[in-house]
Amino acid sequence: MNTILSTLYFAFNAVFPILALILLGYCARQKGMLTQEFIKPANRFNFRFGLSCLMFTNIYKLEGIGEIPLNIVFFVLFTVMVLTAAGFLIAHTCTGVRARRGVLIQAVFRSNFAIIGLPVATALAGSAGSALASALQAPTVIYYNFAAILCLTLYSDVKGAFSLKRVLRSIASNPLIFGLVTGLISLAVRAILPCNADGSPVFSLERDLSWLYTTISYLARMATPLALIVLGTQFNFTAVRGMKKELIAGVTARLIGAPVIGFALAFAAASMGIITLDATTIAVLIALFGSPMAVASVVMASEMNADDILAGQLVVWTTLLSMASVFVQIVIFRTAGLL
Repeated sequence: MNTILSTLYFAFNAVFPILALILLGYCARQKGMLTQEFIKPANRFNFRFGLSCLMFTNIYKLEGIGEIPLNIVFFVLFTVMVLTAAGFLIAHTCTGVRARRGVLIQAVFRSNFAIIGLPVATALAGSAGSALASALQAPTVIYYNFAAILCLTLYSDVKGAFSLKRVLRSIASNPLIFGLVTGLISLAVRAILPCNADGSPVFSLERDLSWLYTTISYLARMATPLALIVLGTQFNFTAVRGMKKELIAGVTARLIGAPVIGFALAFAAASMGIITLDATTIAVLIALFGSPMAVASVVMASEMNADDILAGQLVVWTTLLSMASVFVQIVIFRTAGLL
């Protein structure tokens, strides 16, 4: 009995702080404490500075580039490609509305890994989970942007909607990518610097430019709480009549289908010796496969003349229900002794 309770308590500790901050944002919006005039600029500011600094600090804290496991990076990219293919099948099976197919495909492969996945990984595996999750951000963000534009374009009635130049510009200007790349550059520079007698590098951003590193750290610590609160303010429970079939399909695929496929492939890869499923890796894969649909999917759907209303509803419902589905996944893996 004590083991069961401790497992449930472990899962509760990981999930509840995220849910609490989302609910705080929702209640603050309903009470008029947070207005639309504040929400949009705050979201933009946090995306450009807070989350970018968070990505940088998580990479900077690594001992070196050698700590980034390329086998897991390639496995994750392969898996999200499989999920994209599954999304195409689901989209063609579950809706006849052309403008909704690209949105459904996004729902299957594109998770909110940066905003919700990262704190889940950190809660489950501490600094090791945060570092691994951050290392996976760059390849997943690049893939998410490219694949999202591609699948939305395929079902767009607008001529010339797809542009490789537009995709590359979107990737290059993404603040998350900037933070990650800057962090990787800092690791590379650190590797070639001479060392002192005690083995420490002759120059350290944290030690020699502490005023700059402290400022970056403050912004990084602000990023996740503010992102979750702003996410809560964006919930708008409008009518879902006329899109129930697509909503059920998208929510089920995102919260159940993606984790099932992802972990099936993970255990297959582990049995072949491609990856090792330790507690840190399991935590990060729960965060990656179990997170709800990314908020950015709504903006992209709107820009590409897809059904942004469906995209918004999918973000709302996958976010709310993911608290339960992630909880269940944590309990299952904790009970199995893998977390």
